[in-house]
Amino acid sequence: MAMTELPPTMRSLVAPTYCKPAGYEIQEVPTPTIQGPNDILIQVHAAGIMTADTLMALPIKLGIVASGVVIATGSAVTTLRPGDAVYGMAFGRPIDYGAPPGFCAEYALGRADLFLSKPAHVAFEDAAALLGNVLTAVQSIELGHRLLGEGGREQPAGQDGLRPRRPERDGLRRRPAAEDGLRRRARHRHRVHVQGAAPAAPRAVDRVIDYQRCAGRLADAVPPGSVDLAYNTQFAALRGAIPLLRRDAGVVVSIAGVPPPPLLCQLVGRPLPLLVRWMAGLAQWWYAFLLWGTGVRYAFVSGGAGRREDLERAGEIIARGKVRALANVVRLEDIGAVREACQMVYTGKGGVGQLVVKVV
Repeated sequence: MAMTELPPTMRSLVAPTYCKPAGYEIQEVPTPTIQGPNDILIQVHAAGIMTADTLMALPIKLGIVASGVVIATGSAVTTLRPGDAVYGMAFGRPIDYGAPPGFCAEYALGRADLFLSKPAHVAFEDAAALLGNVLTAVQSIELGHRLLGEGGREQPAGQDGLRPRRPERDGLRRRPAAEDGLRRRARHRHRVHVQGAAPAAPRAVDRVIDYQRCAGRLADAVPPGSVDLAYNTQFAALRGAIPLLRRDAGVVVSIAGVPPPPLLCQLVGRPLPLLVRWMAGLAQWWYAFLLWGTGVRYAFVSGGAGRREDLERAGEIIARGKVRALANVVRLEDIGAVREACQMVYTGKGGVGQLVVKVV
């Protein structure tokens, strides 16, 4: 179902060759059209640029998370219709690297099951900044709580991690008991904000530590052995985080690292060459070596929007205002500012918050 006549071409942020952000360009490319029954076409208002965007080793249209307004839907789409404000992500699993979504553009084609209706009180820029970060945090912290329980550590009340309870009479889900446990524990643990989101309730954080100002030694700011669960989001931060964990039963969940071979194969959707699997396995031995002599458990998470339940839980957290966005917003037409901000994402240094490119 189409809502309006579309222009034949549109502006899109692209890496024309394998290049660093300094080589990114805004190009005129064909406007996408509905291809399958489950597709939706959106007019993009804002797009988030993730670290993965800047590391792609191929020419590509950039952007894997976006918010905007539905322009057209495929024949099988029943949950969304033209005119709906939505936000969502490009990939489930396996990731289709042959069809880069290019969400950082004036129009984008996505799958209806990977999008949510945007709450009216959440700005398009905030929606684009939050979804990927909140979704991955939900999946990572839930796994971390499960590993803590398996290791004999106290879990927050309730055994279902962050899973919501049954709906209340008002149609809203009950706040999970685990969330109350998170808030109680957070007052007695050191927390560092993750780029892109910050707790809505200040009482949930007792300290904010800028790890780049610790001269490379987080242990100078956080007592060693005092942390139950570490959520690692930086490639270079893992070694510094390990001494902070309880040596007997600490847990580190990382989203920055090399996936284990089975997960890597799942992500790409096909068997990988032996050399690639061997190198991924070698990385797992390296992580084990870093933890040698401790009871600390390590797990890697590749956040994915393919589990609809997780996507809806992340959307509920955003809709209820339990997190707020820290967005570094630049406009698409300002290619200089876009390149500079993307370089910060590429290096992991400089800037505050999730990079969001404002399109409309």
